Amino acid sequence: LVDGSKTVPINSGASYNVTVEFSFVEGTSGNLQMVIIAKSMFDETVIATGGSTYSVGSTNNLLKILPSQLVIIDNFEDEVTLEVTVRNQFTTPQSVSMDISPGNSSSWFQSRIDSNDRAFVLGIGDDSLRVITITFQVTESTLMTLDEPTFDSEITLWARSDSEAEATQSQIQVQLRKIIVETKDDQSSSFDFAGAAMWFGFVVVMVAGIVITIRILKNGEEEDDEYANWGQEGYQDSITATYQSVISAPTVPSGPPATVPSTMPPQSAPTATVPSSMPPQSAPPAQAAPPTLSQPSSPPLPATGLPAGWSMDQWNAYGAQWLEQNEKQ
Repeated sequence: LVDGSKTVPINSGASYNVTVEFSFVEGTSGNLQMVIIAKSMFDETVIATGGSTYSVGSTNNLLKILPSQLVIIDNFEDEVTLEVTVRNQFTTPQSVSMDISPGNSSSWFQSRIDSNDRAFVLGIGDDSLRVITITFQVTESTLMTLDEPTFDSEITLWARSDSEAEATQSQIQVQLRKIIVETKDDQSSSFDFAGAAMWFGFVVVMVAGIVITIRILKNGEEEDDEYANWGQEGYQDSITATYQSVISAPTVPSGPPATVPSTMPPQSAPTATVPSSMPPQSAPPAQAAPPTLSQPSSPPLPATGLPAGWSMDQWNAYGAQWLEQNEKQ
């Protein structure tokens, strides 16, 4: 009460004006009611009350900022964005201005409203909502030098109506997370799983290559062993298997036939002709040579006919050889 807690004496039926001064604690908002009580000093049973209701702060009747989620910043390379919705709750459109009160957060990070969302008009109905974008950015040194793994801060987002005497605010919580840099000691103490896996794969490939090489060499040695004993005996067995059905060749005498007398004078010069009554001279025995396959057709018989002691089968098999040896004489 301005003039004290008591009034002057008031006569019956008279009136007296009382002035009351009051204030509200900062941050108080809503519809608050103040009650004034008047009590008689002569008779305590005489009492009266009166008062009024006051709208304190923003009652969110005209504008409202819808609640937003927690903003987490753990990366200094990319900007972090947050979308916040502002709603017009008045019956007519309003021109709105947006602003940020950073408080002490400006020492840790920067926050700004998109240039297209700083001033706009909110309509009614479907046009009563507007989504604005807030961008946060922090430096690398800030995230690396935090005293704790996390640091909590906040900013205040304001929406002010330029059409009506109305303003509303919303607290946006922001959390910074420290970047932990791995030192050289930590790197040396930590096990390099990727490097170990690479070396293990390399060793597996090397072992597989060695096993394959050993198997190839072993198979080659086994094949060599199969042909190692295929020598003269093997060759002879092959010749026998090929020519076992061919009749052996008769022995060709190296000297004149047995019918020639031992006192017969010596042979004439090579140029002399041999009498037709004399049997043909046989060639000296040929050196051993591998037998040849039988000719597909019989060789021609000599003019003297089939050699003595020969059969036709023998001539078919060895006649060509006999002709070759006698033609050279």
